[in-house]
This record gives sequence, C-alpha cells and structure tokens, in this order.
Amino acid sequence: MQINIRAKNYELTEQTKDYVEEKVGNMEKYISGMKEAHVILEKDSHHNKGDVAHVEISLHSATEGEVLMSEDTASDMHEALDNAVGKLKHVIEKYKGTRNQVDKEAVRQLREEQVFLVAGEA
Repeated sequence: MQINIRAKNYELTEQTKDYVEEKVGNMEKYISGMKEAHVILEKDSHHNKGDVAHVEISLHSATEGEVLMSEDTASDMHEALDNAVGKLKHVIEKYKGTRNQVDKEAVRQLREEQVFLVAGEA
C-alpha cells in the first residue's frame, strides 16, 4: 500500500514520517485491497486550546472506489495519530460487517431462487 503524507503548518521529520508509515502500514492487517493511504498532519493554533494537532487518514480501495476515513485532534501529533488510527480500526470493522451482511443477503437470495426453481420444476 502506498502511503502519501502531507504536512500543513508542521515540519515533517523523518522520525514522524516513519511513525506514520508504521501505524498506517499496519492497517493492512485489518483490511486488504487498499491501494493507497492519504495522511494529512496539520498543526494549528486554537484560540482556547493553544497549539493543536489535527490528523486525517483516508484509505482508498483498489477496486471498488471506496474510501474509509478517520480524523482526530489532540494536543500532540503522535496522540492525534494514535487516536485517528484507533478510529480507523472501528471504521474498518463496521465496513467489514456491512460487507459481510450484504454477502449473507446475496447468498440468502440465491438460495430462495434455487428453492423457487426446484419447486417450479416439480
């Protein structure tokens, strides 16, 4: 999986780049068929909270054209990345559950059609 990292108002160090690639690269354990990931790291000043880090992660499917996304804001960039990765795991679980539900419904419809055909032949 190709990982594209973009930084806004934040100096992207080699250490941070390696950390992002490790965390986002591990997503392949949870879901296959993703061709690329886009990660946006942004440092911003909030009028009440001071400096805040914002991370946005999107995984792009190779065949279906689907995109799975998560984002988080925290005081530290590593904390925001960890939280966004955790949220992405939940999104993946939900996506896989939805996909499995659709597969089960398709199998059920095929079985009903087969029963109907067999009953119609008799």
